[in-house]
Amino acid sequence: MFGSSAAEGVPDFSVSFWRCLYAMLQTRYPQTNVEIYSAAMSGANSHIMRAAARACAKCQPDLFVVYMGNNERNGLIVQKLAAKWEPWALGLPFVHANVFLSDLRLAQLVPQRMATVEEEAERYHHLAYTLEEEKVYRYFDANLRDICADGVQVGAQVLLCTVGTRLREWMVSSVHHRMLSPETQAEWDTHFRDGTTAEEAHDLNGAIGQYIEAAKRDDSYAELSYRMANCYWALEDYEKARTYFALAKEQDGAHCRANDRINDVIRKTALAYKGRSVLLVDAERALADDSPHRIPGPELFLDFAHMTIDGNYVLARAVLEGLTTVLPGWMTSQAGGNPAVLSMEECKRYLGFSLEQERDIIRRVLRPNEVLYHQSQANLIQRLAELDSQIGESAASIVMDAYRTALQLNGRDTEIRERYARRLFDKGDAAGAIEQLAASLAIRPYSYAGMTCMTQALERNGDNEGALRQADRLLAIYPGWWALTMRGGILARMQRFEDAVSMYRKALKIAPLAGVKQSLGGILMQMGRLDEAIQTFREATAIDAAKPGSTDPTIWTRHADLARALMQKKDYPGAVASFCGALESNPNEQRVRSELVGALSKIENPVSATRELERCRKLGIELPTNLEVRPESRNQGYDASRKRQYSFVFGLSVSQPPGKGRFLAAFLVGRGTESGLH
Repeated sequence: MFGSSAAEGVPDFSVSFWRCLYAMLQTRYPQTNVEIYSAAMSGANSHIMRAAARACAKCQPDLFVVYMGNNERNGLIVQKLAAKWEPWALGLPFVHANVFLSDLRLAQLVPQRMATVEEEAERYHHLAYTLEEEKVYRYFDANLRDICADGVQVGAQVLLCTVGTRLREWMVSSVHHRMLSPETQAEWDTHFRDGTTAEEAHDLNGAIGQYIEAAKRDDSYAELSYRMANCYWALEDYEKARTYFALAKEQDGAHCRANDRINDVIRKTALAYKGRSVLLVDAERALADDSPHRIPGPELFLDFAHMTIDGNYVLARAVLEGLTTVLPGWMTSQAGGNPAVLSMEECKRYLGFSLEQERDIIRRVLRPNEVLYHQSQANLIQRLAELDSQIGESAASIVMDAYRTALQLNGRDTEIRERYARRLFDKGDAAGAIEQLAASLAIRPYSYAGMTCMTQALERNGDNEGALRQADRLLAIYPGWWALTMRGGILARMQRFEDAVSMYRKALKIAPLAGVKQSLGGILMQMGRLDEAIQTFREATAIDAAKPGSTDPTIWTRHADLARALMQKKDYPGAVASFCGALESNPNEQRVRSELVGALSKIENPVSATRELERCRKLGIELPTNLEVRPESRNQGYDASRKRQYSFVFGLSVSQPPGKGRFLAAFLVGRGTESGLH
């Protein structure tokens, strides 16, 4: 299965259209073991999928399913691919060569700067840019034909799907595609403004009249078409509403979804290969037919292109209808006289879909970094409130019951079994997780998720040797930084510190991440290599500092680890600064606050102590109100006795809340006055 994020199943591939298709095939043809492999990838376009299809053809598949086209004008690399200076004859071979070279391990050894999503968006400004669209369509056509040829050559049937998009309740990005004179622009602005005013006042016919006048001057503005469509929808003139919603999609300046030209290319390619094992699945029409008044909206789409589970079900059903015409007789005979398709509710049960999973999907969509455009999310927010009320405190049991039901329906579904095992593991039932994972890995032995969870479960269950063997196997198949750190963590817990350090250093060469450096620093501390640990912790916090605005919830832990290492080094002012950094990231971490008080009590120079105390307070870090340096102690020298050096104390009175006692205890332990603990 080939495509980009919509085909992959974003935001939750476990209920993607190909997972729905798997459920339909497995129940209709129970004696056949159905395996569907997704080669789809978020952000990819036909250039990447062409290479993926060529690689997958070597596996002698029975079927290619292609649902692709949303990223042809808006892919992560399309800005480079559609450069106007690049001649057609040179352009496409150059792109194919670039994709081929990028797949070589030698090329992947070359260090590359890992830009953030925000940096990439700023660099390419992918919502509005100029490209040579004719070149895009020709490239897409050539790539699609190559995918068909690769499939046909190895005897696979190829199903080309048109691409559906959301038309209703999705605001478009608008630009004027025509140059207007100042006078005409002013007239257009006036009519458009008067139209929006009338629309907001629910004078829909008046609004349409103003919009028509604006369209006489320039009808290329996407929002104008979209607003006219909304007015006709409210007036229940659904034919005109459908016409203007479709026009708004074509005029959309965001280039984030397949337009009519993309779907025309798909239809023409299928027609060119007619009779040669290539079939057309009109998914665009299927999604429209299952929408209110044939206008797709939030019922089937989460956003402009990514589908709800209902949308994925409709797409899968359309693919199944096309697929049944090319399946061999020995397989179709298994359906008997009742070739009914799973209902939507049956499909949801088969996939272990639950109210809690629906809530999780909505929460992901509502995250600011996953909402690409400023859209009204009122319907999602309302649905989220309904789910919160229905689920209450029963989220965990709802999910587990759904997984158990799904496994009773199909015990061979390794995706469900792995998710069930992960839930058991998170609940602390490592033995139960191991049992489920053993059954899953017996069916799909090279599952990354299954092997990873099995490694963690064995370790938690006390079987370090078994966990190490599993980690070795994982590393042999998936030699990435995560597998290296897992193996390193196991080795550290087995007191094999040198080997653990080696694993983490290898991981850092692949992925210089703050969390990996933090773990390495912790091992170095266990080995007594304090200076190296401090330097490693500093490097970890520097990586965090290079990402201002990061929402990583673990940032504070790296500051805290650095502070604890500095405490061992007796660099108390440095420890205070790092504890403050931790509390800036997580003001509610009480253990760090207690440690900060202990660090302050260790500073022997009263002037330094006062300075650090004031710095804490300026940062807004709450400390005991009576924590201060006694004025008479500020001129004491370093050669004073221990008692005089610690003459600045907490002025805590017995009337203070009992919680203050832990701060006083930390201070007294720090200065060695154990008798004062009473």
